[in-house]
Amino acid sequence: MAVKDAYMMICDAWILYRNYAASELTEEDLERMAGEVEELRLKYNDPFASGILTAIVLELGRIAKYREVT
Repeated sequence: MAVKDAYMMICDAWILYRNYAASELTEEDLERMAGEVEELRLKYNDPFASGILTAIVLELGRIAKYREVT
């Protein structure tokens, strides 16, 4: 992945994280997020992008689980 493409992918990943990290995730939100993740995976089609997106999904899941407990 070229540096410019990596930069754009990281920016897109940040926007994804920012949009979902601060809110209570409903089933509808989760479905929308899954669609956005898949769009980004297809857009960048790169192992680095897949790794970043996987990390974001796992982190958002951790945040949601923490909110359920507290």
